[in-house]
Amino acid sequence: MIFTGMIFHLLLFYLHCAQVKCYLQVYPTTIRALGLGICSGMARIGALVTPFVAQVSQMFFDLVVAMSVDHDIVMTRKEI
Repeated sequence: MIFTGMIFHLLLFYLHCAQVKCYLQVYPTTIRALGLGICSGMARIGALVTPFVAQVSQMFFDLVVAMSVDHDIVMTRKEI
């Protein structure tokens, strides 16, 4: 099982290397540089936004939990 996984991994690595070689020959340097710049810019924006999204999602999760606890308390009071 491990041997099969290693062979599959090497095959994927080889295919990826072949794909990169084709990209280097097909696309001109300016297009490749533009694509790399756009990807790098998006990664930087993601790195800036991620802490904010994590904080807001945690606050939203806490709010939902608090509301669900209050809702359960209200429902049990109505049933009594």
